Amino acid sequence: MNILAKTALASAALLLPAAAQAEPATGSMRISAYVPAVCNIDADALSISGANGQASGTVQEFCNAGQGFFIMASYRPLEPGEQVTLSYDGEISQLAPGGMSPVAFRQGPRLATVPVTVQSSGLHGDIAISLAMTAL
Repeated sequence: MNILAKTALASAALLLPAAAQAEPATGSMRISAYVPAVCNIDADALSISGANGQASGTVQEFCNAGQGFFIMASYRPLEPGEQVTLSYDGEISQLAPGGMSPVAFRQGPRLATVPVTVQSSGLHGDIAISLAMTAL
């Protein structure tokens, strides 16, 4: 039988209803795929001037990690007397003096645009806050 005839016969067999097939299917097949975790956060650095003490903006977050992810803030170390509070999508965090603080945890995959507001008091100079994402 030539290749064209075999192809036509195979195509016709696919079009027949399952009840019309001569032999029942007895095998099984397992298909799996590996999807790597991909996470991205898109935000400009938030700059707070010592004069007005506040800033706001939005952040786009994307992460397909099934276990979730953390949002971290990094900034210059705070001097004694300086206080900075960050509201990330309604979660309020007092930033730690050391220069890095967790500000939110997300359970499961997510794609969203969230509001961010920063308020400060007692700043001795300007401070810039950068946000990063870490998948679990």
